[in-house]
Amino acid sequence: MKMRLQQLFGRLQFRLFVSHVVVALLTAVSVTLVMLLFSHRAAESPPLDLYQAVAFDYARMWLAGVPDGEATDPAVDPMVGWTIILSQQDEIVWSRGDTLCRAGMAFDACPELSLIPTADRFVQRDGERWAQVRAPLADGHVVLMQRGRVIAQPRLFYGDIVLDGYGAIIAFEGISRGLVALPIALLLASVITRPQVRRLLAITQTSRRFASGDLQVRIGDRHEDDVGRLARQFDDMADALGRNIETLQDLAQRNADLALQAEEAAVKAERARISRDLHDAIAQRLFSLSVSTTALPDLITQNAAQGIQQAKTIAEMAEQTLLDLRALLVELRPITIVEQGLAEALRGMFRQWQSVHRIHIDAALMLTGRTLPVAVEDALFQITHEALSNVARHAQASLVEISLVEGQQRLALSVSDNGRGFDVTVPPRTAHFGLMSMRERAQMLGGDLKIESESGKGTTLQVTLPFAKDETDLL
Repeated sequence: MKMRLQQLFGRLQFRLFVSHVVVALLTAVSVTLVMLLFSHRAAESPPLDLYQAVAFDYARMWLAGVPDGEATDPAVDPMVGWTIILSQQDEIVWSRGDTLCRAGMAFDACPELSLIPTADRFVQRDGERWAQVRAPLADGHVVLMQRGRVIAQPRLFYGDIVLDGYGAIIAFEGISRGLVALPIALLLASVITRPQVRRLLAITQTSRRFASGDLQVRIGDRHEDDVGRLARQFDDMADALGRNIETLQDLAQRNADLALQAEEAAVKAERARISRDLHDAIAQRLFSLSVSTTALPDLITQNAAQGIQQAKTIAEMAEQTLLDLRALLVELRPITIVEQGLAEALRGMFRQWQSVHRIHIDAALMLTGRTLPVAVEDALFQITHEALSNVARHAQASLVEISLVEGQQRLALSVSDNGRGFDVTVPPRTAHFGLMSMRERAQMLGGDLKIESESGKGTTLQVTLPFAKDETDLL
């Protein structure tokens, strides 16, 4: 039940309907209060003709046989003061109120009668306004009256219903006017609120459809009121958002195309580098091995000792070629990362590299041992391998210092050598495919690569790769 009431009061149409009804009822009650307020103010300062009418009411009371000499009674007398009726012989025949005059007394024996003028008027008495009235009757009698402020409660007659007092009158008038206003209010509320509610519901339903993805929907309300302006503002906003979404979609498609082109360019660069390495290192050695092994039988026939030495050289060359080939295969996702983890794979690479190039490596790997994203592990391994390859080719170094530190949301790699270094401000004569490849690998993962070097003071490469705490695979 409570839920139904909340749903009912939550409906805009119901709230508008109730508000119209409440306004109508409050208006009816307010009009009643205003009318009674003016009536009350008028009763506090009644006009002279009202006093004259009251005088005739007392004459009717005399004719009805109301006893003589009654004091002022708030339940009967509307005002304080007194009323006296004289006969044609100036004899008092009836009196009522705050006076000592009584029936049977002569005119001269009643001191109050000397205050009554021949014409009706208002006088001041103790700072209050009093009325003095002299009203002749048809049978020759005269009503003399001196009355002040109103003391009687208001009385309202509705057929057989008599209402005494402001409280009863206000309650009856408010309820009766409210009952009369209620059906009119209901009718007007229904006529006025329904069209407005339908227009507001159209705005609500259209906004929901727009939010759910229907970007072509519009309200189309052309009225010149507030609701119409709100609807047009929504349509204008929807048009602008639609254009912006189309622009964003175009930009997203262009970015996707650019990313694909960048990926293709990176693949081509990687292939070119591997091709160059195969040509420079392995192909040339294989050619030398082919030439040396072809001439080996003749050399052994002519000089056995020199032939044996040549055979040892060929064996060393074959072993070196095998090591270089394995190094290239390692770049294609080394199985040691999968089997042993990143740290052991790096240590294995360091041992192999040292044995081949005879350059000492001082490595500090500070990893927590938790599983890292595959893309991050591969990028770190390949960047480290490429950095060591650059040291072996260009640095002429005797020591390489490597540190890898795992933070909360990033990995920091540093590779430093004590080689000859170079001036980073001078553009290289030839393209550094290795450096380009390392930078592209870092940038594809949202990372950064920096190089610090001076001629004769070695080179330091710093790489930072971010990753999320709960991430299992970045790509």
